[in-house]
Amino acid sequence: MRHENSKKPRRCGGTRGFRSRQGQIASENSPSPDSPQADPRLVFLARASARELLVDAGELTIDEAFEGLVPAFLEILEGVA
Repeated sequence: MRHENSKKPRRCGGTRGFRSRQGQIASENSPSPDSPQADPRLVFLARASARELLVDAGELTIDEAFEGLVPAFLEILEGVA
């Protein structure tokens, strides 16, 4: 039984708009050569958090969100070893 206040999350804009903005956002937020680099572990956690929000909003499937995180996590592990 559903409660009156529990609504299915609305999709807003779909993944097409999101995907087209991914490269633009990354390039706008890229650090300059003179700025200190962010800790890759913090970057990973921020990325994971953002992807979780997109899954909750119905913009990404859990498979899409997870597959984008695995390579980044493996890179961090290689840097520690």
